[in-house]
Parts: sequence; C-alpha cells; structure tokens
Amino acid sequence: IRLASATVVLDKAAARAGAGHSFVMPGAHQWIYVKGVKTSPAGVFTLEEGWIRFDGEQSADIENGKLVVLPYGSAQDGDPLATPQGAAQYLGSLPAQPKALLAAIYKKVEAEPRSQWLGNLDATAFSELTQLQENAVGGVPPKVQADVFQALALIPGVRDIKTTDALGRPAIGITVASQNGYFLLDPGTYRPIGLRYGSSATAQTALAVVSGPGQR
Repeated sequence: IRLASATVVLDKAAARAGAGHSFVMPGAHQWIYVKGVKTSPAGVFTLEEGWIRFDGEQSADIENGKLVVLPYGSAQDGDPLATPQGAAQYLGSLPAQPKALLAAIYKKVEAEPRSQWLGNLDATAFSELTQLQENAVGGVPPKVQADVFQALALIPGVRDIKTTDALGRPAIGITVASQNGYFLLDPGTYRPIGLRYGSSATAQTALAVVSGPGQR
C-alpha cells in the first residue's frame, strides 16, 4: 500500500461510496447477517457469525452448530441509536453537506457531559460518527456513506496508517489524534472491512440483508 494523506484516502472512499450503487433500505423486520473474524491481543482467532433484526428487537447466532434466536437485541440497550434502524435513520437525517453534517455531530457531542468525551472534542466527534456508521450496518445509503467519509476528512488530526485486518489482509487504518483505535478500509475498493485496536482486530467477510435468521 502506498499511503496518501487521510483526507485524500477518505475523499477517494467517498467517491467510491457515492458512485451510484443500488441500495434499498431494509425494513424494520428484515435481518442483517454479518460474518467475520476477530483476533485478541493474545492472538486467539475467533469466528463470528450472527444476525440482528434491523429494528434491534431480536438477534440470533449459532451455538453448538444450531441456530439460536434470542428475544432481545441492541434495542434493549436503551439507546435508539444503538440499533441498525435507529442509527441509519439518524445518519439519514443529518445535513447532506459534509461541513454541515460534521457541525451537527459536534453539536451533539457538545451536548453530552464532558466526562463521556474520549479525550477532546475532535476525537469524540470522530468516535461518534464512526460508531453510528458501525451501528447502522446494512442501512447506510451510498450518498450518506459518502457524506460521512467527507465529514470525517474534515476533522482536525485525522490520519491514516498501513495495517492489516484480523485475516492479515492489507488495510488502511483511519483514526484521529489521541485515539489508538482505527476503522479499516480495503486499499483497493475503499470499502470498510473491519476495526483495529492495538493488537486486536476484526475483519468482515460477509454482509447481507435477509428475510429471517439463519439465512445467508
């Protein structure tokens, strides 16, 4: 990987994201299937496979080779933005211009107690926006994704590194000053592919909107 600046990388990611891909917003009772892997600081490699209903009211996973549907999901966290649907709706409600979008995120962060900030305002805004993007899995339209990437590029101190995901695939890590966590982009497609925190990492290998748990 030959790195450009984080701003250039995010602008490229925005261009790819907004390049007219077809998209249909999932319905509240549709399910998001996600498969991937995770590595721990000790080098333990874990396969992860699960489903969450788009409204966050139910989830499912595989236990001892059998599908287990659980009567709860991220909706039980008590924060509407923790659900795919809630996060997707919030991102979709933000201004379509990157500067205005980022201003709205800063305003949201400034309304929160400073004890909840992750260092400074810029780092907290970066974390807030990337967490919303992660929570809204399967529900971010291409134009909104492009706006999010361009907004992230405007945050002071944003930077990139050459790294790998949990599968050892080359990746571009994007973070901001005072944070040691990165979200990862594929260096060829600029698509989000995982996260890295120090020696721990994730890698997404499959993502699909399906009609029910167990479907892939």
